[in-house]
Amino acid sequence: AFGGDPTNVTIFGESGGGAKVSIMMSSPLAKGLFHRAICESGTALAILQGKSLAEVENSGKTLFEKLGIDSSARNALEQARKVPWEKIIEASQAMEMPLTPGRRPVFVWDAAVDGWLLPGSPDRTFKSGSCNAVPLIVSANLGELTGPGPLVMPYIIPAYIEMLESVKKQGCNGYACIFDHVPAAWRNEGCVSIHSIELPYVFGDWDDSTGWWTSVY
Repeated sequence: AFGGDPTNVTIFGESGGGAKVSIMMSSPLAKGLFHRAICESGTALAILQGKSLAEVENSGKTLFEKLGIDSSARNALEQARKVPWEKIIEASQAMEMPLTPGRRPVFVWDAAVDGWLLPGSPDRTFKSGSCNAVPLIVSANLGELTGPGPLVMPYIIPAYIEMLESVKKQGCNGYACIFDHVPAAWRNEGCVSIHSIELPYVFGDWDDSTGWWTSVY
């Protein structure tokens, strides 16, 4: 519809988006829908562990309770859709564990191993060699490996290695890179490339037209 080539599709995502890319590589339902993949600062093998469907459903019931909604009511979803998004975020954050630098995060909202979209956890899917193997690029920002800040995640490197080894065994090339670019004035002050700072460069946002730069100040 947009003039692209449906036989030459690349998917990419950053942070949680990188995790979703690896989810698509783990799901048999996505097989053949994409032909290359890029994970920036995120993969389900590092930041999502894969919970059972029952566990994820229980998290949903807890969220509804915090929102004052009876999850067994016939109109529960209708009630939830009327809740302002700010309240949903507030209730969700109250259920999350705080981030600890250098340690794997524990998220309430995880990939659901439901036997349909995900027959098994992403980690097991890659280890078994049954992922949707395509040429793969994985990347991390230098500050994510060295600090400072809460989003220091050296654990992403072994997860990336596992992904690269898996696609290589299935005959696909894999590439890795470290992003280490910051504005010159920031570098002079000793700043390093922290989490998400590569996104303005990815989208060519030199003049802060998106307002994204404020998130990495």
